[in-house]
Amino acid sequence: MYRCLAILLFFGSGAGSVYLFYQIPSLPFLQGINEDALRTAVALAWVMIIPTWMVLFFAAMALLETILRMLDS
Repeated sequence: MYRCLAILLFFGSGAGSVYLFYQIPSLPFLQGINEDALRTAVALAWVMIIPTWMVLFFAAMALLETILRMLDS
């Protein structure tokens, strides 16, 4: 069960990072800027998908490990 939950968290955190990527162009401070600056923000968001995915996944795994330890004791 723990392995299945870890796999689910892996894909869930990936989906979360992709969702955050699509939220970048609609941020309020990016409204009204020129197209080059918007392209730069989107390019940086593309670069940040993998690190965001890793951070979300490791945070979820740390939380899961903490819960598992609490339930074992």
